[in-house]
Formats: sequence, structure tokens, C-alpha cells
Amino acid sequence: MKLFDALPQGEKLRFLTEFSGTSEGRQVLEEAKTIARALEQRLGSSDPRSFKKELDRLGLKDAAVIDRIKDVARLVDRADRAELSRKHELTRGLKKGLGLGM
Repeated sequence: MKLFDALPQGEKLRFLTEFSGTSEGRQVLEEAKTIARALEQRLGSSDPRSFKKELDRLGLKDAAVIDRIKDVARLVDRADRAELSRKHELTRGLKKGLGLGM
């Protein structure tokens, strides 16, 4: 994911478009959505910045477990945001293209 984060925005969109065009890529994105939904159900959010109180409430004391949950949540959050950006760009491009044709 660090390599993905280092890409310029235009490259990220191209990578995600190519990635989501493969069966494995679609499966990974679906799995990320499933993890995000599970985090939201369990902790109220899939954003790792916002669920520290919930982790404390659950009584998790093992720092390694908490760090692992946060790492997974960060990956899922970034993947989800990147996919939303890609979809937004595709929608914007379609709308722009339709506007030119009229």
C-alpha cells in the first residue's frame, strides 16, 4: 500500500482502473468493502482515527492486536477512499463527455 500511496493521483486512478478490471482486483476490492462493513458494525467506523474509544470499551489491552486492527483498518480505509475517487472521476468524465455531445 505504501507504493500505491507514493503514486501521483493520476497514476493511482489508472492503477485502480486496471486493478479493478481483473477478477482478482475486483475480489480484493470486495473483500476490503466487507472488512470495512465489519469494522463499522463492530466499532462504529472503518476509519482507524475514530474508533479508539470503541477499542477501549471492548477492553482490548493487547497492543499488538490493537496495532494490527488499526493497520488493517488503514489499508481498508485507503483502498475504499481510492476506489471512491476512481468512481467519482469516472462519473465526472462521463458527465463531461455527455455535456460536450449536446
